[in-house]
Amino acid sequence: MENKINNNLLVCKACGYKTKSKNLRNVCPACGVDKKFFIPFTDNISHIRRSILELHMHPIAVHFSVAMSVFLFLTILVSLFTGGKFSAFLQSASAVISITLPFFIIAGLVSGIIDGVARFKKVKRPMLLNKIYLSAGFLIIAIVILAIIQIYGFDYLYINIILLILCFLSAICATLLGKLGGQLTDAILPGK
Repeated sequence: MENKINNNLLVCKACGYKTKSKNLRNVCPACGVDKKFFIPFTDNISHIRRSILELHMHPIAVHFSVAMSVFLFLTILVSLFTGGKFSAFLQSASAVISITLPFFIIAGLVSGIIDGVARFKKVKRPMLLNKIYLSAGFLIIAIVILAIIQIYGFDYLYINIILLILCFLSAICATLLGKLGGQLTDAILPGK
C-alpha cells in the first residue's frame, strides 16, 4: 500500500494544520503563515488506522480524569474552609468523584493503548511506555484516595491534608501525561 495524496486536503508545512482546499484563505488559520506554505496532504497510514485516530477516544477519556483530579483537589480544599451543609455537600461530591476517578483513568489508559497501537503500531515505544507507567501511578494514587475516603471519611484534619497531597500528586501525574501526549501528537506516523 502506497501513500495516498488527498487532493481535497492541504497541509501547512509550518505547523501541520490540515484544511480542505476550498476553505483555505490567504493565511493559515492556525499559525498565520502565507497560503503558499500549504501543500497537498499525503496520508501515510491506512484508512482503518486513520478512522480509529479520528474518533479521538483517548483525548476525550483523558480530559475527564484530568478534570476530575483537579476538581477533587479543589472540593476537598474548599470543604476545609467551609462548614455546615456546604462542607458536607463538597465532601459528598468528593466521595463520588473518588469512586469514578479510577474508572476514568482506566478508560484513559485503555484508550491510550488503542490510540498508541493505531498511531505507532506498537506500544513498546519509550514515550508510550512512560505514559503507561505514569498512568499506572495515577491509577494507584486514585485508588489510595478512594480507599482513604471510604475508610476514614473527612473527619480528621490530617486525613484531609493527606488527601490534598495525594490529589496534588494525581494532578501532577495528569499534567505530565498531558505534556507527553502533546509531544506525541506532533510525531510523524509510521506508514500503512
